Amino acid sequence: MAELVRVSASGTGAAYVPHYLAQRLGLYAAEGLEVRTEAPGGAWLARHLTSGAAEVALGGIWRPLMYLGRLHTFKAFALLCIRNPQVLIARAVTHRFDWTELRGRTVILPAGAPSPGIFLSAALRGEDIEREAVRILAELEVAEALALFRAGLGDFFLAMPPLSEVLVEEGFQVAATLAEIGGSVPWSVFYACPELLERTTATRFARGLAAGLRWVSQHAPEEAAAACAADFPGIAVETLAGSIRRARLSGLWPPGVRIPEEPLLRWQRTLARSGMIDRPVPYAEVVDSRPADAVEASGAD
Repeated sequence: MAELVRVSASGTGAAYVPHYLAQRLGLYAAEGLEVRTEAPGGAWLARHLTSGAAEVALGGIWRPLMYLGRLHTFKAFALLCIRNPQVLIARAVTHRFDWTELRGRTVILPAGAPSPGIFLSAALRGEDIEREAVRILAELEVAEALALFRAGLGDFFLAMPPLSEVLVEEGFQVAATLAEIGGSVPWSVFYACPELLERTTATRFARGLAAGLRWVSQHAPEEAAAACAADFPGIAVETLAGSIRRARLSGLWPPGVRIPEEPLLRWQRTLARSGMIDRPVPYAEVVDSRPADAVEASGAD
């Protein structure tokens, strides 16, 4: 009998396509796992792990870092996204976009996790743009923010795919992607309570995920979109395929599941500057690399 692994995810965006493919194509099942995913988002991820309602969480590594030494200890064990998937949508683009054009403009960043705003501010500093020079509206929830943007509020909208593709189909345009200026960052990871890492579950899960990452890199975006279309109700397969194509071009998905140490350290320094964590912690305190080691040793990556 397959072992049940319940995944509590921070969202349902196209950035998670390799995970959905691993579920839909039986790649987790081949490892003896029955993987089910729900997306409550927010603090529910931690609550589900600590209450036993889920075995694994999928989201930003900033939450295990914030909880460490305070509330609970979670260990990240597999990487899904190595870049920020968000897309900067503009009302119109008539020339090659330059990030300096954000000075004096308004960017709508729908409320949710704090990490997108922190990342955007750091990325702007990297382009020598003062955070104060850009008006960022980050207090509106997604549906309200989207309705107001469509009605004329703001100059830019920072969207997650496939919403970004939906807006393009409506006549808005892609100005840029945050992957362009942010570089490598362990944006989406799988993490769990330490007890799970003492079983074979995490290693088998990582092998299934590695197979999903390989599959999405080797097949056409249209084929990938068709395979996991049921996970995106209301989104046309062609729209989802556009998001997958853009993700691949931006280098969103890594070739393997190992969480890289140097990008994690850089991200920790950014989080520390924002006040989300006190200081960077040693890699091994927040990452358990044994599943990635086992995947690489088996040649599954």
